[in-house]
Amino acid sequence: FIPNPVMGNVIINEVMYNPILDQGGNDYGEWIEIYNTGNENIDMSSWQLCEDNLINGYIALNGSTQLDITFILAPGQYALITDGGSGTTVYDNLSIDGSALAFHVNGALCSGLNNPGELINLSNETYTSLFDYTSYATENLAQGNGRTLERYNFITNNWGESLNVNGTS
Repeated sequence: FIPNPVMGNVIINEVMYNPILDQGGNDYGEWIEIYNTGNENIDMSSWQLCEDNLINGYIALNGSTQLDITFILAPGQYALITDGGSGTTVYDNLSIDGSALAFHVNGALCSGLNNPGELINLSNETYTSLFDYTSYATENLAQGNGRTLERYNFITNNWGESLNVNGTS
């Protein structure tokens, strides 16, 4: 795993790239968690993940949009980003904190989170600023065991494998 510096108040906090609860394909259960480390509300409506626009809510497997409440990420608040094209099983299979926001992209996360590794970037389209990015290689962490990659400390940028199967969404 290759850590990279945080460049803004919204950070990539956790990555599920190899879920074990998948039904019908790996992309259905993949997710990325972001977190607002700052003191101000952040309007995520013009933000992108891997150059795909964030869309509020998530897409259920039946095609309906759920939890499309707001784009405002409050200080200390988390949000999950899931696939949008064919839907996600994340909200069906995991216990997700009710205060977390739901976002999705139109299609697979970062064109499908590759199990050998991936570069993930979070940017603001309006300001064309890169806010956070990370890359991972799966030789040592969360390889086929259903665990996530977690940022243990956003100040020192320490990452590791989640203690819990399915992570801490």
